[in-house]
Amino acid sequence: MASMPVDSKTRRWPGSARATVCNLAGAGAAAQLATRTHADAEVPVIPPGQEDLLSTMLGLGSTLPADCTFAAGDVTHSVVVATYKCAAGDVVLEITHPLQAGDKAVVTKQFAISHKGGPPSPELTEAVATLVRTREAEFEWKWLGGSTSPAHRPSWVFEGGLIALAAIALLGWALRRRSRRQAG
Repeated sequence: MASMPVDSKTRRWPGSARATVCNLAGAGAAAQLATRTHADAEVPVIPPGQEDLLSTMLGLGSTLPADCTFAAGDVTHSVVVATYKCAAGDVVLEITHPLQAGDKAVVTKQFAISHKGGPPSPELTEAVATLVRTREAEFEWKWLGGSTSPAHRPSWVFEGGLIALAAIALLGWALRRRSRRQAG
């Protein structure tokens, strides 16, 4: 696990593998900090230990359409903002969890990719989505509050039902005991 200090919510990194890995590790440390301070929230965050995978998914070192190359990125808990240098100008894409997707996002199983700035490049957006799809099964979101996914945590309804069943069982036991004492 990354143990680097967290001095801001957002970290920037240039388009080099080493700097990308370091920045994403910082984002993971920020996610750990957020986990400790917002334990009851159910918000997906990017966990530490997946830095190389994210770099590959963003297209670092890949040949991309529209004469684009991955140039830089920012990570803020659950949002990656990637900047690509393209022949027509810089293009900015935002990569988030599908629960945070905008209306025009390209959605994969685990990510939503949205155009946020620069000349629109549907080819670049789809190329990044293809890179994401090829490796997203290896990625695991961290959910603030403990588990890796909401499905692994019992809901408050389920917990409330268990408490109600226990209360009914206790009440039934007490009533039987009381009726035995009165009968005998």
